[in-house]
Amino acid sequence: MKYLHSALPESAAEEVAELIDRALLETQLYLDEKLTLTRLASRVDIKAHTVSQVINQHMGTNFYRLVNRYRVQHAVGLIEDPTCHLSLERIAIESGFSNRVTFNKAFKEEQGCTARDYRAQRRSA
Repeated sequence: MKYLHSALPESAAEEVAELIDRALLETQLYLDEKLTLTRLASRVDIKAHTVSQVINQHMGTNFYRLVNRYRVQHAVGLIEDPTCHLSLERIAIESGFSNRVTFNKAFKEEQGCTARDYRAQRRSA
């Protein structure tokens, strides 16, 4: 186990998880395509190792999946917005993805279908 000798209590892990979520959501930090674990850790003023540990152990994911989850949620919001007429490529960029391949992979992982299929389902509904 990677964090076998960690002394981080569960209550502290919950607090750090809340700080991480708040930093990502309130400032939409996930929209920065160059976001790194180090930068997130700096934003919440906690060591990167601790942030990584909380994301892995307490939040049950890894840094990139966590960030991509927020990005996909953002993309879904844009796709579902009837006033938004952006291409899927543009939606990917606006959601913090640096390329369409990563966007498509993350979208399918989170939503169970491609962004194109998701958009088509929404339009036909």
